[in-house]
Amino acid sequence: MHIPDGMLDTTTWVATAAGSAGFVAYAVRQVRRRLSEGRLVLMSVLAALIFALQMLNFPVAGGTSGHFAGGAAAAILLGPWPAVVIMTTVLLIQAFVFADGGVTALGANVLNMAIIGPFVGWYVYALVSRLLRGRRGVLAGSFAAGWVAVFLAALAAALEIALSGRAPLALVAGSMAFWHALIGAGEGAITAGLVGYVLSVRPDLVTAEDAPADGRRGIPALATLAAVAASLSFLASRAPDGLAFVAGRLGVPEGRSIFAGPAAGYALPGVRDTTAAGILAGLVGALLAGIALYGGVSLLLRSRRAQRAGAAGTGDDGFHRHVHRHLDEPAHAHPHHHVGTGQDEGIEVAHDHTHDLKWERYTWILSPVHALDPRAKIAATLALVVAIVLSPPLPALALAAAAALLLAAAALARLPLGHVLARSALVLPFAGTIALLAPLARAGGSLNWAGIAGSYAHGGWVVAYAILSKAWLSVLTVVLLSATTPVPKLFRGLERLHVPDVILMMLAFMYRYVGAMRDQVSSLRRALDSRAPELTFSGRLRLYGHLAGNMFLRSYERGERVYAAMRSRGYDGTIPSAEALALKPGDGLLLLVTALAIAALALAGRHA
Repeated sequence: MHIPDGMLDTTTWVATAAGSAGFVAYAVRQVRRRLSEGRLVLMSVLAALIFALQMLNFPVAGGTSGHFAGGAAAAILLGPWPAVVIMTTVLLIQAFVFADGGVTALGANVLNMAIIGPFVGWYVYALVSRLLRGRRGVLAGSFAAGWVAVFLAALAAALEIALSGRAPLALVAGSMAFWHALIGAGEGAITAGLVGYVLSVRPDLVTAEDAPADGRRGIPALATLAAVAASLSFLASRAPDGLAFVAGRLGVPEGRSIFAGPAAGYALPGVRDTTAAGILAGLVGALLAGIALYGGVSLLLRSRRAQRAGAAGTGDDGFHRHVHRHLDEPAHAHPHHHVGTGQDEGIEVAHDHTHDLKWERYTWILSPVHALDPRAKIAATLALVVAIVLSPPLPALALAAAAALLLAAAALARLPLGHVLARSALVLPFAGTIALLAPLARAGGSLNWAGIAGSYAHGGWVVAYAILSKAWLSVLTVVLLSATTPVPKLFRGLERLHVPDVILMMLAFMYRYVGAMRDQVSSLRRALDSRAPELTFSGRLRLYGHLAGNMFLRSYERGERVYAAMRSRGYDGTIPSAEALALKPGDGLLLLVTALAIAALALAGRHA
């Protein structure tokens, strides 16, 4: 039901865009005021699920097809105002990334599918479920809500086409009503099935939008369903949907798209196999929908909480920080356990202490990059690494531009460029070994000079170059994350991104174990130097095996004592943190720059 560019006249699409923008802005305000933070993840997963299910066109009689819209289902599960935000997010990603629905017609599509669909579906569901009561009422109300929502949204699209002068109202409305009465049956069945499943897993979610439950127990199943639906996109019907079928029969003109998204037609750049491209596009689109909605709504909720805290006069996080320097190092600030002077920001106080691990001294530097929310940096890093790995071999100019962008971020973070380059170069020996052997395996030639030369001459050097360049760019991106994010904040960001607690616990203990091992190595080295200063290098080699075993046992015993101390102080498997995270405009700018960089990588790979 996505209206493409060129099907509406200027007056109609401008009017629908203005009206939809005002309504969505009011919906965002309602979500910010009413929605509980526990339902944020459910909104994000539902957005990903709706995006994935919309790709599964099902066949309808007469050579046409339909697809799930999802507005009624979102309204039933979360209420109409969150449903407006969810559907608008999905439509934005479809229009600007996959060119599914015109950019000029976005206001009309939002009006039909993100406003009319959710509100009509919500009120129809409320009426039917109250008349019938119980599980039967929920299922019947869900089916009726899905059917009526699609039917009235189709009539609204017909009215917009008629107002644009593209076809007579009676003709286009009659055709749209006929086909979408059939499509609505599929919409109703899917809506009833989805709501019925949620009702069996979490019956408390099929309630009013102010329900106190956070819904996390049903989220893994819904997320899995979204991934499965996206992976089955190749099974979708190739027949035109109801709107395209009616437009073709009535001769309604359709102009060229004014904006070709980076993955127009759900075809990822560089992926030649259409089935694989469709599956990957579905997975990427569902992930984008979930991340975009999570980030945007999380920012709204954090600003609401910060506003309330400011009104109550509680803005202090309880940490003692002040700007200070270590010897010959940039000014930075981190929580201190000691009492010092000059606690106001901007006052530099000299200290002679250092950090436990040498590389940590860069993570507390004061810079715009360090101040970003760790969740935004983690999401940007993951998205950029995936884009680098999936992109075709980059031209030398594109590789230089990508490296320049990352190094510019390092300079903005006040990191020593030599340190960044040295850490990122650690991957080159490993990637270089693979790059040298990969052309031989690809060509399947013999291991003589002629076979080796032939494997490199016939495109093998491109394979080697791609492995080396992608490995280095990926590691450089991860180095920026680790060098600008303190480990406690990194774990806090992963926790807020809902990484499983058991994984976080393992990572935290691994990190602490590195510090314990370092201390034990230093202790053993001092003992060796004090007791055998004249020992030669060859003599030391004979002792290293014994030292390694001794070091392991001592580190293990120390770890056991630390763990027992933590348990005695109430450790329950999670690492508490008194430091709150809050998304800021800079985090949104980071995600926008990352999206533009990914689009640039896709375009560079397409023209390579």
